[in-house]
Amino acid sequence: MENGKLIKKDYISRFPQRDPNGILNIGFVNIYYISIRPKQKLDIFIKNYDYAYGKGRNIPKVSDTNVFEAKYYFDNNNEILFTTSGVFVIITILFIFGFQWVFSRDKIYLCYCLYALSSLFVLWRNLEYLQPILYSTYYYLSWTDSKVYHSVAVFFTYMVFCAIFLEFNPLSLKRMIKILTWFCVIAVIVESFFLKGSVDLHSRWIFYQFVRLFLTTIGLVSLFLAFKSTHPLAKYIVAGGSLMALAEITSMIFHPSLSSTISLVGVFADFIIFSVALSIRSKTIELENLNLILQNVKLQSERETASSLLKNRIANDIHDELGLGLTSANYLLYNILNVNTNQDFKQDVQRVIGLNTTMVSQMHDIIWSMDESKDNIMEFCADLKAIFNGLRQYHQLSGQFKHNTENVDKKINGFIRRNVLMCQKEALNNAIKHGKPTEINVYLSWTKVNLSLQIKDNGIGFNESNSIDPMAGNGIRNIKKRVKDCGGKVSFYNDNGANVFIEIPL
Repeated sequence: MENGKLIKKDYISRFPQRDPNGILNIGFVNIYYISIRPKQKLDIFIKNYDYAYGKGRNIPKVSDTNVFEAKYYFDNNNEILFTTSGVFVIITILFIFGFQWVFSRDKIYLCYCLYALSSLFVLWRNLEYLQPILYSTYYYLSWTDSKVYHSVAVFFTYMVFCAIFLEFNPLSLKRMIKILTWFCVIAVIVESFFLKGSVDLHSRWIFYQFVRLFLTTIGLVSLFLAFKSTHPLAKYIVAGGSLMALAEITSMIFHPSLSSTISLVGVFADFIIFSVALSIRSKTIELENLNLILQNVKLQSERETASSLLKNRIANDIHDELGLGLTSANYLLYNILNVNTNQDFKQDVQRVIGLNTTMVSQMHDIIWSMDESKDNIMEFCADLKAIFNGLRQYHQLSGQFKHNTENVDKKINGFIRRNVLMCQKEALNNAIKHGKPTEINVYLSWTKVNLSLQIKDNGIGFNESNSIDPMAGNGIRNIKKRVKDCGGKVSFYNDNGANVFIEIPL
């Protein structure tokens, strides 16, 4: 009422407004600014619509703008500090568990981050409401227009996280998640329809309370299911959910300005408990993986022990049974050879004796390759050196066996040992038989990844007159095949005699 005339001013905007007179430093929501000139008399008539925000709580107040701004910050300072701290806490949680998800690809961390992200959005909007200088999302969607979306997003991500954390134990949690999903979809659609249709605020507030009540009921039922769960970490879900439900129920009693803060206290407690639970879960999984590794090592050791015992038994049986039989057969054949005068018959018997002798030698090589005590590289060197010295001395040749002295604890399996041994025998026999050398030298060296064997003599070398294949002998073919079976490579060349160079990966 101004100068006896009724002036109607409607204020319906719930979005941030700046003080057009420049008195307030920042903008506020639901404030109407009136500028009164000096000596001006102005009667104010206010009609208040009760939208059931709380009895007596939404009665308009008239005050000086500067006084109002100072009192606002004084009254809300602690709440602003609390909410700001919460924002930083949840951002920290997002960083920690976001990295966990990136590196582990465990979907539980992704669900937790989505829950934290939706909670962070709500918390940020609370902070905007308390600290209008931070207005950002409010310019596009007011708090009242987004309450249903807030509740649905936070509660849905929360429930999905809890269900996956408990590994759907009990299975009825799956049915609960399906019901929740359909309800959340319908709630979002209905709220969007209300916004588009400009449904009155009172009806929307009733719908919002219904959504909160239904979600809280679902939460309580899920809390009971979690209590029945046999999951070892279910107690953390029960504890966090109980605190959150208690805060949510309590918040419904108080005025909306305090309701959100009480709900957030429950959310913060929930985040602390859930973060502890996830850390324990991570440690538990780590210990389980370590136990699996130890069990695998134990099983592998048991298999190797069983394999070693089996190989030793087979080797002993071969040595005791076949070796004794072949030796006895040779003894009998020598007796037959001494009493028989038929030359053709004697030649046949000598061939049989030769075959038996070769079989005994091969049998000893097989038994030697099965002996795991010879897997040590130095033991292997000693055996190769003994064979080399035996042949060299028997044929009255000079030369020496040399090897390096590094990585002496290196292991070499029986398959490679036997093939390298046979390659050395073939190369030495070829050199003695065809090269007519007076000196033979063998050089054995190894690294962590390769084994090298060089056999060098001062004989006439390889016969290169055969232009088709100067390396076509049976001994050379056998060496090539054995080296290939080991995944290695071999080269033959003349250099003041024959040279054989073998390289095999270990």
